[in-house]
Amino acid sequence: MAESLIIRLGSNATDSVHWLVWSAGTEEIIASGELPSAEQLVQLTEKSQNRNVVALVPACDVAFKQLNVPAKSARAMKLAAPYMLEDDLAQDVEQLFFAYGTPNVSDTNDNCFLAAVDHDQITLWLSWLREAGIHIQQMIPDALLLPEHESDWSCIELSGEMLIKRGAWSATTVEPMLFNALLSRWSEALDEDTSISLHHYSPLSLPELDQPVEPIVEPEELPLALLARNVAATKFNLLQGEFQIKTKRTSVTKTWLAAAGFAAFAFI
Repeated sequence: MAESLIIRLGSNATDSVHWLVWSAGTEEIIASGELPSAEQLVQLTEKSQNRNVVALVPACDVAFKQLNVPAKSARAMKLAAPYMLEDDLAQDVEQLFFAYGTPNVSDTNDNCFLAAVDHDQITLWLSWLREAGIHIQQMIPDALLLPEHESDWSCIELSGEMLIKRGAWSATTVEPMLFNALLSRWSEALDEDTSISLHHYSPLSLPELDQPVEPIVEPEELPLALLARNVAATKFNLLQGEFQIKTKRTSVTKTWLAAAGFAAFAFI
């Protein structure tokens, strides 16, 4: 499909919902808007027809982790990884859903990259879309789609929040007033005088910071348009395991399968 409908959901049903119809072929915005809450998602039902639909969710609701798991198979790795992170996660492992990615990271020996999200939260997001009759193909944490600048950071503001990405597998969403706390947490391995290069795609207004930051002005863009540019190149999808989308068979495929079944029965 040449056109995609990008829907950015909030953490709560009362949060505003941003949307964008994007043409990947021409990299143009077909339409865009904002809904006051998830209850109005039904207004996008018609726009979702015959389009690739991608749901973006706040990266602050997702914990990105990477570690080295001594396992001989992917299945064994996925069984062990959550319990290796028990002390690092704010919730019990049983309350979380884990999705696995394969980002292009060359400066680490880690072999397991996972994203943890509250099981009830992802169920809630999907319930809003289901009630509106919207079928999605992909669910991605929003800030993960920001442009990557090697060791630098990138950010853009959306609805008073900062979407921030640091490297291929580290992203979040914070209010500007909390940026200092994020800066302290993400910069633990850096020297106090080390300056962080921050590529920003929207006007930047930050409080006084403890760590030196070098702002790098990038061309301003509509936030969802900037994120939409990277959807096609992003393989990661939160919808894995029990939440994996089942591909619908077209009527032509169903007819062909039925005919093949009758032919096989007649042959036997």
